[in-house]
Amino acid sequence: MGSREFGEYLRKLREAKRLSQFQLGKIIGVTDKAVSKWENGYSYPKNIYILRLSETLNVSTTELLSRMYQQE
Repeated sequence: MGSREFGEYLRKLREAKRLSQFQLGKIIGVTDKAVSKWENGYSYPKNIYILRLSETLNVSTTELLSRMYQQE
């Protein structure tokens, strides 16, 4: 799965929790611009943020990582 697909998955999870990019960023300790870059496929979150995302969005780190690194 490419960065774009990961971003779409992340956006879906965030919206299901009814969080804005700003709110999610504040919870996990990044800016809304960082969340936007992840969702738009420009970058991936660092490992520490994978853990925080999984806790906040109620998915396993394995699920998030598998979405990031699957072959396209």
